[in-house]
Amino acid sequence: MSIFQPVIQLLVRGGPAIAPLLVMAVMAVALMLDRGRVLGRLSRLPDDVVARFDARPLDWQALERDLRALGPDHPVATFLLAVLAVRDQPGWYRESRTQEAVSDLEGELTRGLWLLETLVTAAPLVGLLGTITGMMGSFRLLGSAGQVDPMGVSAGVGEALIATAVGLVVALVALFGYNLASRRHARLMDRMEVLASRILDEARLESEASRGPGLAAGGRS
Repeated sequence: MSIFQPVIQLLVRGGPAIAPLLVMAVMAVALMLDRGRVLGRLSRLPDDVVARFDARPLDWQALERDLRALGPDHPVATFLLAVLAVRDQPGWYRESRTQEAVSDLEGELTRGLWLLETLVTAAPLVGLLGTITGMMGSFRLLGSAGQVDPMGVSAGVGEALIATAVGLVVALVALFGYNLASRRHARLMDRMEVLASRILDEARLESEASRGPGLAAGGRS
């Protein structure tokens, strides 16, 4: 307790703006942990599933079975299953359904990031509000009649500086978490694009191979 005592005393001196800033700090840390857990779990597909994409030709039934085994609440598996379901459809239909699947996956991966981005902007503003209230208290003491209390003036200035500092710290933590989650999200989306392209390319190759003998026979007749 003695270790945190100076920190607690410093925060108490920060005035009323410290309470919302602490709430923002807790929200930022919770969002960072949640997004880190989700993106970290989704970025690591099982080795047997990854091996399916490297095999030639692709074993469609085995790949679908392995993806379904990941569970209906796995966004990456849901996305790849949606691509598998339309692999034999016309190009315009595949493109439309794939875009819908990409939008669903991106919405799942970026859930909560908007709030983390908001905290990056809101925390310094709340700290600035604490700065203004602290300075107003100091100016009120300076402008009042009679003897000025130096301790009261310094307390107002301290409140202003502490609120500003805490707001900046919360914003920096939230910014770090947002940038890290955005980077992981972008890398995961790039990987999903590669795997979806492999599915559609393999399906196209099989379709062209199955039409080849028939076209050749037609030409000889």
